[in-house]
Amino acid sequence: MDIILLQELLDDVAFSEVSIVGKNGAGKTTFIKLLVGLYQPVEGQILLNGNDIKEIPFKEYQKIMAIVFQDFKTYTASIKDNICMDSPMRKEDYEEVIDKVRLKDMIDHLPDKDETILGKQFSTKGQELSGGQKQRIAIAKAMYKDSPFLILDEPTAALDVKMEYEIYQLVSECKTRGAVIFISHRLSSCTFCDRILVFDQGKIVQDGNHQQLYREEEKLYHKLFYSQAKYYV
Repeated sequence: MDIILLQELLDDVAFSEVSIVGKNGAGKTTFIKLLVGLYQPVEGQILLNGNDIKEIPFKEYQKIMAIVFQDFKTYTASIKDNICMDSPMRKEDYEEVIDKVRLKDMIDHLPDKDETILGKQFSTKGQELSGGQKQRIAIAKAMYKDSPFLILDEPTAALDVKMEYEIYQLVSECKTRGAVIFISHRLSSCTFCDRILVFDQGKIVQDGNHQQLYREEEKLYHKLFYSQAKYYV
């Protein structure tokens, strides 16, 4: 019976950036959904502080995780409500977050500032934002939650390379609050990570930083990285 020692993993990644990579269907998103408690393991256990996470109340467990999935949602509500959700308003933290995600300038140019409604479904004064702007709101929401672990599932899949770079620069700043764990489809974004987990057929087959893994020329990470890099030469 397999046991994932979650505490051991999380202790190792505290205040660092961890990227999860692998081919399509390798089990990356499944691993994340198991990690955050959205899926239950068919067999084996996921342990946190020696306790099976199934025994921890779901709402309590979710407090340690802030998650941005690839299919993130924004709501027909104000920008402020989309970021704060049901968390108490902490003005200083809120202003810091919107500044970090580079939303402040956009908000300042809107007639209703952060009270602006997203979408026009319920208000003709509502604003339709770009994909990149919505992405920043989703990340701001996760940052404002101020959980020890920020988890992102391919957060830049729909963005161009320039926007992707800006998002990962932003994500890099988040590790001062805790750990950042993300799935990446572009391996070039992993080069700055403290640790990379390479998945293949549902298993972690390599574990190290970019320099360590790239030197292993016969293994999967080098092959994946090279297959992408040749298109940018």
